[in-house]
Amino acid sequence: MVSPYPHVNDRLRAGPFGSVQSAMPLVNELGARHDGRTSRGPSTLVQRNIAIGAHRTTVRLEPAMWDALDEICEREGLSLNELCGRIAGRRSASSVTAAVRVFVMSYFRAAATEDGHARTGHGLLYKKPRQ
Repeated sequence: MVSPYPHVNDRLRAGPFGSVQSAMPLVNELGARHDGRTSRGPSTLVQRNIAIGAHRTTVRLEPAMWDALDEICEREGLSLNELCGRIAGRRSASSVTAAVRVFVMSYFRAAATEDGHARTGHGLLYKKPRQ
């Protein structure tokens, strides 16, 4: 069988009984699969349903991102759905999940100060050791 999509044809080969099999290995040497998943075990992402207006969508984030969103909601006096609705209303062509990640990073980055970085010891990671 030949695919109408040229980039797929060079990945296909005939199987033992005339079926078509992928010529690409399932997992590369780094453990990454060609379908984007990894062979390292189950995902640590947490999935939640969010209502944005009348539309429901699923967002998958790391537990630390959900904790940060919950903290932002508490600080701003908004529900998770309200906050995600505002984020989705301001996003460009990215997904809601990507927009939420960028928002969380931007929110806390805007709140960071030089004094706060000094108190927590930030910047020590990038200093060269004395010789």
